[in-house]
Amino acid sequence: MIPEFRNEQFGNFSGDRQPTMQRALREVSGMLGQTYPLIIGGERIITEQTKASINPARPKEVVGKISQADTELANQAIEAAHAAFASWSRVPVEARARVLFKAAS
Repeated sequence: MIPEFRNEQFGNFSGDRQPTMQRALREVSGMLGQTYPLIIGGERIITEQTKASINPARPKEVVGKISQADTELANQAIEAAHAAFASWSRVPVEARARVLFKAAS
């Protein structure tokens, strides 16, 4: 059963939570600028052509570079998705929903 939608409660990031939040921000800041691969059929593919993902709050800050697919890779992705759909479509809807809710959380 799908739970009723509720907004997350506001968090107070002062006091005890602040050091944990600061540590997490430092850790994530160290990851900025990486190149992220395409994932096609479970295979990670880094291409020469990339596109920068920019932090909208800091337009000079590159969050990461995303590999760009050409026509051949796009076709491979479509074929892989079509192949995966054959088994995914037989998974009960409740199980598929659990996967999506887990990803969303």
